This record gives sequence, C-alpha cells and structure tokens, in this order.
Amino acid sequence: MGDKPLISVVIPTRNAALTLQKAIKSVLNQQDVKVEILVVDYLSTDNTVQIASNYPQVRLYNETTQGIYQAMNKGIREAQGEWLYFIGADDEMYDSSVFKKIFENNFPTDSELILGKVENVGVAHALVKTVYTNKYSRGIFWSNTLHHQGILYHKNVFNTYQYNTKHSILADYEINLRLFLAKTKAFHSELFFAKSFAGGISKQFTHALYDEELAIKNELLPFFPKILNWGLIALKRRLKIKKG
Repeated sequence: MGDKPLISVVIPTRNAALTLQKAIKSVLNQQDVKVEILVVDYLSTDNTVQIASNYPQVRLYNETTQGIYQAMNKGIREAQGEWLYFIGADDEMYDSSVFKKIFENNFPTDSELILGKVENVGVAHALVKTVYTNKYSRGIFWSNTLHHQGILYHKNVFNTYQYNTKHSILADYEINLRLFLAKTKAFHSELFFAKSFAGGISKQFTHALYDEELAIKNELLPFFPKILNWGLIALKRRLKIKKG
C-alpha cells in the first residue's frame, strides 16, 4: 500500500468512565500505523471527559448534542485521516495488529469500505451472534448484515453521506444501505476488527428499532423488497421481541 495512511478513530462517549480507558489504550496499542483518536463527548456527567483529557494523543470535543450519531458526524467533520473507523467507548480493538494487518492486505485501490469480523461480548439476547461476519450483499435489504465496528470507511464516503440523526438507533444501518444501493466498492477481509459490547439498543429488538427499520426501508428500498419487508418486519417484531 506504500506509505501508511492516517486512520481516524472516532469514539463517541456519554458517561463512559468505566470503559473508555480500555478502548483508548486498544487503539494506542496498534502496531506500525498512523492513528489519531477523536473522542466526541455528549453530556457526560461522570469523569469521562477527564479520562479522555489525560491522553495527549486524544483530540477531545465536548458537544451539547444528545445523540450518538450527532457525535459521530462531529467526528467526521473533524477527522483528518484518509480512513475513518468508529468504535464504542465500551468496545476495544481485537488485538494490537488489526490496522497493520488490514493494510498489509492487497485490497483494490478503489475500495471505499474495508470489511471484517467482530466478536460480540456480553451477549444478552439469544438472537445476537457471538461472531459477526460482515456481508455486503442484497441480504442487507432484509436485515442489518454489516456490523459497524467491522467497517473501515474511506473519507470520500462522507463527502456524500453522513449519519441521518432523525434515526437514533439505526442511522448506521441507513448509511450502509445507502452505500450498498450506490454500489460503493467494498473489500471483504477475514480479519477480526473489534470486540464489541453487545448490550447496545440496536441489539435489544425493541419496537422503536423496528419502527426505524420500517421507515428506512420504506424510504430507500426498491418496490418489491419494500413490500415484502412490511410482512417481514411485522413477523420479526412479534418473534424477536417475544424471544428476548
């Protein structure tokens, strides 16, 4: 790949004092890469901001916004890297060589997404997989086949798209669906990118989640997949909420 690119790692935080240090250290421990860390905090009332400010390698932003996706958009605007990676404050990189291994791969130079695997930890729902392998295919019409912590985005993606903040749960699904529909080039890697805490709201199968899924698909999908999803989402709403 020639000279190693700068990778911008964006960590949105709110009251993450118990886990943020582990997340930051897992990024700082990455071998043989150029990395910047952007912590975007929104309304923390614990000592999250103090912990982030203890690291001179971290660029800290305090936001008055109340949403994770607003914070992620702030990270996009401030990032200086060629590639962007988003990780939760309760997540960590899979090991110290994740980025090194990614850029040792001979992936096509026109790729704007690099995909990998994620290990979900702290799984609390029977339908959440322990190992999540990203799949960039028409399967995304039916379910969220892309795990956010398993995606590296080229900065060019965000010249056109940012996170739609009217969706508080599935804005990551929406942007990935838009990218697939736009035929954005993706490279599939067999590498594990992260260990992701599996207790987030998108893994709790609430009515609010399915309301957002339905709204996104109604707006973006072609006619026949959209019609079929009306029944599918109704079925998932009944079965998954009940099974949880």
